[in-house]
Amino acid sequence: KLQFLYLIGSGTRLGSSPMAFSKAVLAVLLCAPWAVTGQALVTSAPVGVTSEDGATTTFDVKLDTAPMSVVTVDLASADETEGTVLSPVVFDPSNWMDWMTITVTGVDDAIDDGDVTFTVVVSVLGVASAADAAFVDAVPHDVLVVNADNGDSAGLTVGTVSGRASES
Repeated sequence: KLQFLYLIGSGTRLGSSPMAFSKAVLAVLLCAPWAVTGQALVTSAPVGVTSEDGATTTFDVKLDTAPMSVVTVDLASADETEGTVLSPVVFDPSNWMDWMTITVTGVDDAIDDGDVTFTVVVSVLGVASAADAAFVDAVPHDVLVVNADNGDSAGLTVGTVSGRASES
């Protein structure tokens, strides 16, 4: 029942006046069912790496379609022994197109395991309006982050002691 397809397919002329075109567009907007597609998350690649010394990196996230109400986005580290992220972020009709900067902080695992790549999963946690239910089905994004090792190693440190020992 998409009337604009019928209008175009039937060869009906909209006329050359802007008013005739505006009325036809208005009729399409009022009569055509809303089939919102592409409600998804958009993420950028991280800038830099985290480190076991607590260094941070950032990436950005936004929605690609305006929601009718509030959309809550969850952020979760798949390996909290390598990195952490604060969650959630909230989008609404006024900020959906704005990039939200997400900070990931490296964690010291006290193991000499080299640089480790871990995933931050970005997914829709919930929506405030049934009109935005399609956001819940948005495909989660895996953002790959590298946590640089600081060379921890297990061992025993031996030092010299000066002075004399005595038995009493």
